[in-house]
Amino acid sequence: MPIVKEHSGRALAEEIIAVIQEFGVFPQQVNGGSFDGQYFGLKVPNHIHEILNLSPDWCIFIWDIAHRLNLADHDIRKMDEFKWLVKITDLIGVAFSKVSYGKSYEHLLSIYPDLKVKLKAPTCYSDTRLAAFVHRVYESFLDDFESVHTYFARQYIEGNDTEVVKRAKG
Repeated sequence: MPIVKEHSGRALAEEIIAVIQEFGVFPQQVNGGSFDGQYFGLKVPNHIHEILNLSPDWCIFIWDIAHRLNLADHDIRKMDEFKWLVKITDLIGVAFSKVSYGKSYEHLLSIYPDLKVKLKAPTCYSDTRLAAFVHRVYESFLDDFESVHTYFARQYIEGNDTEVVKRAKG
């Protein structure tokens, strides 16, 4: 997409239309899209309707659901009632960050065949990842729990947990 030089609603609509035209899409083929709140505040959909001479009944623009979920996730993480969820997510992140690369990951890979389970790639939460994908963090944790637990247990039994504990504390 070209660099936006002007941030008015009309200018943004013109940039979007330019990209659509680059792909050979005709105005009558445009039937909608999704934006975040700023684009609605700037009336970008109205400008697209006007410039392309499209009916708002035919060409519908909605709020981007994934963006809304991400905003809700950020708000929830600040609320006292959900501190427990933040702690669980952070704990999963600490555990997975210790086994997702290097020698620790190699050791984890050596464990899972003994357990006869399939290891998925450990997935950590990220503030930049949309909330719509946070469920994958929990699914990955549940799927990989036995392998990761066994890894940490073996590290503890073998007396190699010093490095793990030191890394976990940051």
